[in-house]
Parts: sequence; structure tokens; C-alpha cells
Amino acid sequence: MSTTPQEIQAEARSRFHRRFRDNKNNIYMFFFAALAVMPGISFSGILGTPPSPGYLLAAYPLATLVSLLALCLTYPDRKYWYLGIIPGLITGPAMIFLPRFYILTVVLPYRNVACNMEIILPILAAWLPAWVLWYLPLKSKATRDIEEELDRLQKHV
Repeated sequence: MSTTPQEIQAEARSRFHRRFRDNKNNIYMFFFAALAVMPGISFSGILGTPPSPGYLLAAYPLATLVSLLALCLTYPDRKYWYLGIIPGLITGPAMIFLPRFYILTVVLPYRNVACNMEIILPILAAWLPAWVLWYLPLKSKATRDIEEELDRLQKHV
């Protein structure tokens, strides 16, 4: 069993990464991310003519809800679900508006059409900051809880 605080921290980080890597729920992240992306891609106009503005009334809450679910359900310990709320609220609207913004400001002034794979750039720009805002607090909180558990177990031995 670990004895020094550094060994306990190292063991806690190792357990966190093992749990995160072996997590079967990570498929939620990719499934819900794909669902959140669809309204944004459709609204960008890359699939043809952009939908009507009324489309946003349904697409905006859908993308936000799907992003919330993705970030709240991904980690196997459900006690950390609340860490996905703020990043989920950021990601949903970003998934809707960044592809459209990219098409209108980067692509159309210089070309008439956008490459289908080119839409990945604004999607990553929408998803990665929220993922970092979710992952860093999750890692900190879960690692701290694991350290406390290891410390408690060590004191009972």
C-alpha cells in the first residue's frame, strides 16, 4: 500500500485514468456529440440550402440537451454528473452557430462551396473547449476523492 503523499497522488491519478480509459460510457460522448453536430451542420448550409430560422427553435434546445447528456453521463461515477452542466450549455449553442459562422465568414468570401470534411474545423472548435472545461474539473475532483479514499484505507490498515 502507498505510504507517502506523492505515492498516494500517483496511485489516485493512475486509478482515475484507468477508470476513464476503461469506461464503457465513453461511447455516450461520441454518440451524443454526433447528435449535437447534426443541427449545426444542417444550419450551416453545407448540405444544401440552410433551413428556415424557425429551425433554430427546435435545433438550439436539442443540441444543448444532447451536449448536456453527453457530458453528464460519460464518466462512470454518476456522482460527478454536475460537472457537465456548464460545458454542456456552452457546447450546444456553439455546435449550432460555429459551423454557420465558419461557412459565412471563412468559406463563402473566397469560394462558392465548402468541402464536406472542412466542417470538422468549427465542430472541433465548439467541442474541444467544453471538453477541457469538463475534463479538468472532473480529473481534479475524482482524483481528490480517490486520494481521500486511499488515505482512509491506509489509516485503517
